[in-house]
Amino acid sequence: ATECQEVQAPTHEKVRVYPPLKTSDGFVVVAPTSQKNFEQLTQVVGRPDWLSDAKFASSGLREKNWAELMTLLEGWTCTQTSKQCERLLMDGGVPCTRYRTVAETMAEPQTQARGAHTRIQDDAGEYWVPNAPFQMPGLNTSARAHVPKLGECTAAILAQVLGYTPDQVNACLSARTAH
Repeated sequence: ATECQEVQAPTHEKVRVYPPLKTSDGFVVVAPTSQKNFEQLTQVVGRPDWLSDAKFASSGLREKNWAELMTLLEGWTCTQTSKQCERLLMDGGVPCTRYRTVAETMAEPQTQARGAHTRIQDDAGEYWVPNAPFQMPGLNTSARAHVPKLGECTAAILAQVLGYTPDQVNACLSARTAH
């Protein structure tokens, strides 16, 4: 999203980056975006002293010292599992999410409810593929459940899409098999 905004409305302001923070079993992203979030963060991680630290006294100062804040925070996150970090921080009012593997993401009930993937079939078997990340009224943007073999739909495409006559279709198919 940041890159899309930058292209449309260039700015020289430094963009805050929310780096992955190591946990005992993976990574999380923590986004203390407001003063209230920061205050809640200090309580959850047991570091109320950050509130009186001159480097973190305001949003602007936290911005200038963001890398240091994230390093200090990682000192806490690496002592927790990803799920523990996510639960503790979210329960404490601090935006947070854990990194998930592709398999975990595909198994998420919300991912399934949104129809993010379609099960397709081809000669290799059945597997899931991602659908387009957008939906439009009256338009099916999902992947098709069947993957045709090479040439399987050639006659239909020539006739239905390109308007070839039966003789033209046969001529094309004959020319293809002659090579």
